[in-house]
Amino acid sequence: MEQKITACVCIYNENNEILVLRRSLEKELFPWLWEIPGWHVEYWETLEEWLKREIKEELNLEIEIWEIVHVFTYVHPNKEKKKHYIEVDFLCKISNPDFEIILNPKDHIEYKWLQEKDIAITKNNTEYNGTYEALVKAFKKLN
Repeated sequence: MEQKITACVCIYNENNEILVLRRSLEKELFPWLWEIPGWHVEYWETLEEWLKREIKEELNLEIEIWEIVHVFTYVHPNKEKKKHYIEVDFLCKISNPDFEIILNPKDHIEYKWLQEKDIAITKNNTEYNGTYEALVKAFKKLN
């Protein structure tokens, strides 16, 4: 079984809204679902180094990492894939005030800034509800 570490971020803005991205229909795993930004970690970097670099490259955002808000594991729903994921979710603040979010359409097709009252859009009918759980914990930290 292959094991992967994923680092994700609950990035909040000056209005205490958190960024979520809608996965592309081309994605094999969980297409069209809303999620917080994150990717699989490369072996040669720390989680923090990797996150800052990846968020800048993938979304054109600079972040200040605050703390871990959620950690969980899940197994790929297709058992034949034999993949086990460990996800670490961080609370982060935008550190570049003049930004323009850029999306890669192969990964994500749209983004939203969510208020706490709107996080139900991230719930889904799979065993994987990590985004929703991370958002609940992140908003508690912000309040």
